[in-house]
Amino acid sequence: MSHDNGYETFFTEHQNRVYRVILGYVREHETAQDLTIEAFMRVYDRWDRVRTMENPGGYLMRTGINCARTYLRKQVKRRTVPVTDRETSGRQQSPELLFFRNEEYRALERSLLCLKERERNVIIMKDIAGHTFKEISGELGVKLPTVKSLYRRGKIKLANTIRITP
Repeated sequence: MSHDNGYETFFTEHQNRVYRVILGYVREHETAQDLTIEAFMRVYDRWDRVRTMENPGGYLMRTGINCARTYLRKQVKRRTVPVTDRETSGRQQSPELLFFRNEEYRALERSLLCLKERERNVIIMKDIAGHTFKEISGELGVKLPTVKSLYRRGKIKLANTIRITP
């Protein structure tokens, strides 16, 4: 099986994008790195078939999302979901501030999990990973108007469900 037919270029072009999307799901850098590697390994094993697809980047993105979702399902079964404080950058924060930040993250996480999978994927790719609607459309293989509609509906649902009370 020959894997040298553009795989290295493919890897270089897509690694950061896939990592950011997975990080949006798992919110833990080391785990996101591991899952990104796992997604690329799965694509590598099927490279002869994947490289001839119309949208190999979309296939990789879906593989990465599936890896993240599987990881999160296993975490729920273990009753542990990693919570990290993204705001910490070398400075100490008060316990009260850390508590409320973690409450905000948990509220957002609960609200995201209440969305339909397609809405959640689009919101994570747009707001957390920083993709454009056009990029999301290409990566997920969904028409551009559908991506915009999913995003709008998901944001409305989020606005209606997020309740953070200090």
